[in-house]
Amino acid sequence: MQNLALITGIPRSGTTLVTKLLNNIPDVVALNEPMPVMQIAGKSDYELYDWIDSTVESYRSGLIRNGRIMTKYVNQTFVDNSFNESVNSRGLRPSLATLGLLDIKKDLTDQFLLAIKHNGAFTAVAHHLVHQYRCFAVVRNPLPVLLSWQTVDIPVHRGRMPVAEAIDPELHRNLNRLADNLDRQIFILNWFFEKFYQFFNEENIIRYEDLVKEGSTYLTKITSDACLSAEQLNSRNTSSLYPKELIPEITARLKSIGGHFTHFYSISEIESVLSEG
Repeated sequence: MQNLALITGIPRSGTTLVTKLLNNIPDVVALNEPMPVMQIAGKSDYELYDWIDSTVESYRSGLIRNGRIMTKYVNQTFVDNSFNESVNSRGLRPSLATLGLLDIKKDLTDQFLLAIKHNGAFTAVAHHLVHQYRCFAVVRNPLPVLLSWQTVDIPVHRGRMPVAEAIDPELHRNLNRLADNLDRQIFILNWFFEKFYQFFNEENIIRYEDLVKEGSTYLTKITSDACLSAEQLNSRNTSSLYPKELIPEITARLKSIGGHFTHFYSISEIESVLSEG
């Protein structure tokens, strides 16, 4: 399906940013976590393909017919970051995103590109998806990813991925064996990187740092029409919202544990974030 792109990625790696940038491109609609993905659990590969195909067809036909489509959004629009900068009563940044039908106010041809983003769910079944669909994975330097996870009010803050764990029981069992929260988070991080290393070609990997450097034209990996957009970006790898006091511990833990993230980011690249701040 050349007019469909499935996007996954590490939470807080820039997947929402990618969907927002794609929505700025003519004849492209990119959705942020629209699917009831818990239904994926227990499906065979062919059952999974049928489920995705029928869901995608309902989205496409509904959009063409009614001009509305299911997605997460903030204030009736697509955004590059759905998390509030202010903290809640738990001291964490809540998501502002709402799941619902959104009006798409752009002209589309019958062959418009539909991109759909789900992080944990699509990664858990990546070994099936890559054989049937155009799939892309967003990655980011592990240090700012882990720093971001300390600030947001979502399950990965607690070292859990409920949807991915429901689809991948082995992930659930492995996380249950780890008592330390940061150990669970690093295990999740490596789980994503392992899947991407095993099942994605280099041309299907979107590095957050390269996206920031090259701007939205970098997304020609997904659609050649991205060359029509020239939005410039700023890196958030050294965000003032991140807990700088945790940098030494997280850096040391990454260096001692290692793992599949080293196929994508060297230790020197991880440590270079320190000098950027």
